[in-house]
Amino acid sequence: MKKTLIALSIFLGFYSLSYAQAVDKVDTNKELSNQQNNTQSIEQKSQDFAQLKVSDILKKFQKEPKAKYTEIIQNDIYPHVEWRLVGNRVLGKYNRQMSTEQRQKFDTMFQKLLLSAYVSIVDTYKDSSVKILKATSNNELVTVKMKLIGNNGSVAMDLVLIYKDNAFKILDVVVDSISFMEVYRTGFAQELQHKGIEEFLKSLEEKINSKK
Repeated sequence: MKKTLIALSIFLGFYSLSYAQAVDKVDTNKELSNQQNNTQSIEQKSQDFAQLKVSDILKKFQKEPKAKYTEIIQNDIYPHVEWRLVGNRVLGKYNRQMSTEQRQKFDTMFQKLLLSAYVSIVDTYKDSSVKILKATSNNELVTVKMKLIGNNGSVAMDLVLIYKDNAFKILDVVVDSISFMEVYRTGFAQELQHKGIEEFLKSLEEKINSKK
């Protein structure tokens, strides 16, 4: 369409060229409008996802005894985590230095380590209600800002999500400006630097076994 209008402008003169520019401008405006609507849609969807999932999980923790916490986390949280990207982030440059076998071993142990950490803090937040504040997106990444409001006040929490294949996956949880993933990344980097990969994996396994 654009090429046809430009060709006609050469034959008919300036007026046709101006018309072609006007059409291009309309098309560009439509494209920008569609992009904005798509962004708004993703942000709204992310807020709905966060509200539904966090509220639903908190209700389950409220109803079930502590012995069920592990099962709830594995069934209701873990399927929504983008484990590969989370692992890449917490390992940093050491991710590229691991063999496939070492990385698989790390992924398994890291999930067990997080499971223990999550179980230990459930009682602190399980009686909270969820208030969604806003969501901001940057390409595939969406950050949902919220508050967990309990009897002893409120705590700020961000859910960092990635939107792929029409579904949201969790990349990070930030509580009171503290990123779970960054905390692990810093700790792991120090251990990996001093111990090397094999010793790091061995010490990680020992930590997990000591918590059983």
